Amino acid sequence: MNDFFLNQYQRVLSDWILEEHRKNLFPYFVFFVLSGLFFGISSFVPYEFTPDISYQLKSAIQFLHGETRIVNYFAYPNPNNISQNSYAWIAWWSPGITLLFLPFMAIGIPIAAMLRLIAYMSFGVGCVGWLNLARFLKINIKTQTIFAIILALYAITTGGAIHFYVDVLPFGIMPWFIFIVLKNFTLRRKPWNLHPSQITRMILMGLILGSIYWIKYSAFLIVLGFVLYVFVYFCLQASKSTSRRDGLILFSFFGLGVLVPAALLSIIHKFLGGVASAVSQMEAASFNSPNTQGIGLFYSLLGSPGLALFNNIEYLLGGSLYKFFNIADANAVELNKALIGIVGTIIIALYFIYFKKKFSKKIILLWLCVTFTPFLILAYLAYTIRYNFLISQITRFMFPVFTFTLLLLIKCTELQFASSYRSIRKNILINGLGLVVIVIYVLIGSHSLAYFAKKVAIKLNYTSFQDLYSPYVSSSNSKGFFGTIQSTVTSPKDIVYLKLPISEEEISSERVDIVNRTLGDFGCCNIIPINDDITLTTSESLRVIIAIAKTLEQQELSRIQSRFPQAESWIRLPDIPDAEVNIWFSDLQVDSRQDTM
Repeated sequence: MNDFFLNQYQRVLSDWILEEHRKNLFPYFVFFVLSGLFFGISSFVPYEFTPDISYQLKSAIQFLHGETRIVNYFAYPNPNNISQNSYAWIAWWSPGITLLFLPFMAIGIPIAAMLRLIAYMSFGVGCVGWLNLARFLKINIKTQTIFAIILALYAITTGGAIHFYVDVLPFGIMPWFIFIVLKNFTLRRKPWNLHPSQITRMILMGLILGSIYWIKYSAFLIVLGFVLYVFVYFCLQASKSTSRRDGLILFSFFGLGVLVPAALLSIIHKFLGGVASAVSQMEAASFNSPNTQGIGLFYSLLGSPGLALFNNIEYLLGGSLYKFFNIADANAVELNKALIGIVGTIIIALYFIYFKKKFSKKIILLWLCVTFTPFLILAYLAYTIRYNFLISQITRFMFPVFTFTLLLLIKCTELQFASSYRSIRKNILINGLGLVVIVIYVLIGSHSLAYFAKKVAIKLNYTSFQDLYSPYVSSSNSKGFFGTIQSTVTSPKDIVYLKLPISEEEISSERVDIVNRTLGDFGCCNIIPINDDITLTTSESLRVIIAIAKTLEQQELSRIQSRFPQAESWIRLPDIPDAEVNIWFSDLQVDSRQDTM
């Protein structure tokens, strides 16, 4: 009889444990179902990626084809003799991206499939980390599920379902960095000392966090926030468990570990590219963004946290406002974005002032250091370089970590509505702000879904060349254009000159889809130093193919053709169905005596 009751008790207990386990995993299930749905649907349409990785993709292709000997070098036609190549080390973007692409491309995975896979893996790993942090903060299952839905909607924007952003890579890493710091500092009970094992641990932690510099420069700014937190931690712990002297020594080893990867890459940049970092290149460039000085910079700094919090609110509200008021001035656009962001910043400030006692001081300190250190550094860079990082790219720069702020706000909202029925009058401001936040996220979610549906509908009947979307080449069929280019090329020396209705910096899939040597009007980001007025000549016979947008043909074609004085005649190919460009070509003739020299 006792055995019967014992077995029944064990059965009920095991069923209860299993049920609790299922409940705990439900938010993860919701996230993977929704994000998998977005990635799955988007896999039926051509993919996009940001222009900033087109050079790194092209560099990886050139390395695998034997055109360059060193990874992360970019080969381009020598402006003094276009039959030969010049080579430039890519310092503008972190080389870890190129290294990441190589193994996938080496085994023959198509570019679009590779980018989708990398995005989904990084996004999924990151969101699991954020959901784990939600459990750590003891957020209930229902609220975790809402958080999982918000995370899944991020797949539509920066998460990479329809467009690859490099920022998804640090997004996949950052919550785990937070766990490393939480485990080793915030939650640590044992005192630190100068034992060799402790010193080694500090150096290794620093190396792990600092290695993100090889993936994304802007993500390193977030890591500097961790460095500040560790410094403050040891200062606060000095009187409790670790002496100030030992704490500062341990911090020095930690800081050294963080700086080693950045210093090593700076040395490589200087040796191979002649510049220490992308910042050096930016300082040499001629940026003149509005609102990077004086009161404009102050507004930008105040508004940037709010813009980062709501991820794409400037696209949702900003775009509508600009159309409604017919605003075209760049200065006015940035100021309006900043004002929209200031509303979000005020919401953040009021929430944390009211709920600060609900979190441990160490959690709040970690959040302040990691979240707001990058804004101050970006403000300094905006002031010195005169490019407004705080407005134009802030949702991307802060995407890897500002989810931490969202998570704490969700915890605040959960606490707020759990107690609002008892003190609704007392908390009327906070309750109102909570409703505003909910409404904004509902609007953003609706906008994201509408944007996703619109993008899929536009691309659904698009015929692509390598499953990549090239709208500036053709609005419906890029395969015909790239096929025509390939059939017109006669040798590996031939050059394709691209002139599209976008700047050189905005060209993305077009540069990768064209496997031949390419040229444009200007170099990008000091990588290709070619001026638009230089005459281009060759010491060997080759063919130049000009792909020019129809809208630019009348005003630009003669100028481009005049850059090649060795061209005897230019032949226009027949119109390509559904193409937005026309193709011209000419064989450059070289003096026979010069050709044999």
